[in-house]
Amino acid sequence: MTKAEAENMRPAFPLFSNLPPELRNQIWHEALPHDDDVQPALYFYKTGCWNSRMLVEEDEGYMPGQPGNNLTLEFRHDKLDLARVEVPLAKANTEAQSIVLAWAREKGYCVRTERGGPVILRAFDPYRDILYIAQSRWITFLDEPSERLFWPDLVHKNIQVRAHIWRIAVPESFIWNQATNLANFVSDWDYNYTCIKKLYIIIDPPEELDREATETSSDNNEVPSYWRLKELQVASSWDGEAWTRKGNMDDGIEHDHTNNQLQQPWPPVLDEATLKFQNGLTEVGNTQFEIQPSLISREPE
Repeated sequence: MTKAEAENMRPAFPLFSNLPPELRNQIWHEALPHDDDVQPALYFYKTGCWNSRMLVEEDEGYMPGQPGNNLTLEFRHDKLDLARVEVPLAKANTEAQSIVLAWAREKGYCVRTERGGPVILRAFDPYRDILYIAQSRWITFLDEPSERLFWPDLVHKNIQVRAHIWRIAVPESFIWNQATNLANFVSDWDYNYTCIKKLYIIIDPPEELDREATETSSDNNEVPSYWRLKELQVASSWDGEAWTRKGNMDDGIEHDHTNNQLQQPWPPVLDEATLKFQNGLTEVGNTQFEIQPSLISREPE
């Protein structure tokens, strides 16, 4: 169900309120997003996510009887700001909102209120979601784990470093200006960034994207914007030996005439990225990596 459909629910079904409550509830529940409907979300990198802890028996890499070797420094996704879950039903009416709130609690999502109804937020899922790094934050992002190793709780100790980041996104300008640094980053064994399997290149991003990505808010109740990512129908996949081109530019989008690069049959930035990444991926024996050009837009609130 789209937002427009949710907002037009009552005019389209004038007798809906006359249906038995059990049937109305069933209809509302059928309109809720299924797990497969929840799209990958874009989360902005922020400082303070690298934290230390002791591994336990259930953790990968735990060494029995070796407490001195079980200290790890890891990137804590749960410290990232929450992202919106698109639930158009939350804008329908109070009855629908009560269904949405119960569903959100069951899913472990966070609920905040803004004009027009509740907003559903969820934490970063490393298996699905994407960490966006603004170009101005890149050096900070690279330096933070190495600087954290010199804090009193970690200095002179054996540390396992774990990033647990599978998907990252950067603006297109980053590929032209700092692609070599990025290629070295995804082949960095020291901080386990070799786990990164997919790079999203944001084509011609709006200025407010990086502005919002670099702002630090102290208001934990602030409702974030909803950024929608749309993958272009082209990509390059690395299999350990060669790049494979996928798709074409027939993506059904009416591209702005000022964005000439998107009018071409193959985005030049994609070739630039594959060229810069190949040596690093080969060096570490990475056999699975994908570069995905994408568009992004901020949805109206």
